[in-house]
Amino acid sequence: RGQRALARREPRTARVELMNAIAADPDWAVPHVVQARVMLALGDGAGALAEVERAQAAGGKDSELTLLKAHALLLQGTY
Repeated sequence: RGQRALARREPRTARVELMNAIAADPDWAVPHVVQARVMLALGDGAGALAEVERAQAAGGKDSELTLLKAHALLLQGTY
């Protein structure tokens, strides 16, 4: 649901759906990755970086997360 909401350009709805998915299974990397994208869409670099780190801890693919991390750092002005 979160991915569909993001595709419909409804990041706030996506955020809520993804929070529910993460609560149900916090060790699943996929919702953390999508949540990072949502946070980037909302302009929240710090939140996006936190989700990227959670996705990495949950076994997310570095190749997918590198770009998200760079974008998050750029938003924060730290890169």
